[in-house]
Amino acid sequence: MILPSLRGSIKFWFTDLRGTALIACIATVLSLPIPVWNAIQSSIAIQSTYPRTKWLILSGSALIYVFSAIMPVFLYTLYRNEGTLRFPRRLRLLALTAAVTFAAIVSTALPGWVRYLGSYWSAMIILDWRSGGSAVLTFLHDPRTIGQLSFMLVEFSNIAFILILIAIFRQGDHQLDSEVSISNPFRLITNVTVIAWGAVVAINVARLVAMPVIFSQLRDFAVKSGRKPPEFESMMTDVIQTFLSHACFFALPYVVYRSQLKKREIPLPGKDLNLSRS
Repeated sequence: MILPSLRGSIKFWFTDLRGTALIACIATVLSLPIPVWNAIQSSIAIQSTYPRTKWLILSGSALIYVFSAIMPVFLYTLYRNEGTLRFPRRLRLLALTAAVTFAAIVSTALPGWVRYLGSYWSAMIILDWRSGGSAVLTFLHDPRTIGQLSFMLVEFSNIAFILILIAIFRQGDHQLDSEVSISNPFRLITNVTVIAWGAVVAINVARLVAMPVIFSQLRDFAVKSGRKPPEFESMMTDVIQTFLSHACFFALPYVVYRSQLKKREIPLPGKDLNLSRS
């Protein structure tokens, strides 16, 4: 009894596209508040230092809110979609490639997190937990606790994203007897997501191409100010990793966009389809 149930659960995680889309949507929503809040706080700090940038900061903050909502909305509409999506083999292989690449990127952060978790746990153990509420408040207000929570929520979101890419890879590309047209709202949200994340990927490509020039300027500035110049290898590694991560995020809406079925025209009863006849 346990083995069939386990097999059913594994099949759900790796084949149910709508189910994994809902899980990814929830995980993404949970992972956003802390990073978005930190970004807004950084913007406010910049605004306080440079008051003339007020409207620029406000525009940037609004852009952050809007962009952060695009992927969760897309995942939710994918979950709600009842139209037919056909995934050819080339698109399923693209989804698998994105899943493997993103899994490799996510795994590189785990060793550093484990080491940090060890030092964090050691610091929490020495708290006087017998004091009750005081120790709990110290635990909750510790910035490291917020950091650990944020990291785990982001990793949960990343894992859910990998699962939905694998679910797409596991879909079939066979012909269906009955096809349901995609709704216009779902098409619109998919197009918006593809454009938004395509722009992000394009920006990352520009950063990658311009990195030698950026590094040269930063090195000259560091030398003039008497600081240690940055390492080119480290900067390139960060830029490449960011580019690959964003490309993997872009792969999901792109594959869905390419897999949408166009609404087929159904002739009216009794209407002659042979246009050559007079």
